[in-house]
Amino acid sequence: MLTGINQLALHTVEAWCDEFGLSVNHDKTGITAITKRRKLSGFFEPRLFVRTKHRSLSVKYLGVVLDSRLAWKEHVDVKVREAQNSTSACMRNCEVTWGLSSRVFHWHYVTIIRPPVNFASLVWWSGCQTASAKRKVSTIQGLAC
Repeated sequence: MLTGINQLALHTVEAWCDEFGLSVNHDKTGITAITKRRKLSGFFEPRLFVRTKHRSLSVKYLGVVLDSRLAWKEHVDVKVREAQNSTSACMRNCEVTWGLSSRVFHWHYVTIIRPPVNFASLVWWSGCQTASAKRKVSTIQGLAC
């Protein structure tokens, strides 16, 4: 029943796109079922513009990685990796001038590193209460120190 509702919603999207002359990028669209079940009985893969949408384990929506169990591990890993890459890029670009002053690096941390990590944290913070997730998130602040 639920997959029938999903297919009906996708037909609505198709009609709206046809009405306004828009298209859908199939590489950027994904579908995941958020459930604790291992096997989904009666689930069929819906079709969007004649292409079957295969179910994936995680999707990215507005910068937040949602996995099928809402465990948030993958989202935390992505945010930590992005912060580490930004920090290392800043350090690499400033090595020529003997590094940054503490004031400038604090500005970099507050304006460039912290906002993407804090984005939607109200949603995913409850899933970040495990010891391993806390340790990963604390490495971001450790890099800045």
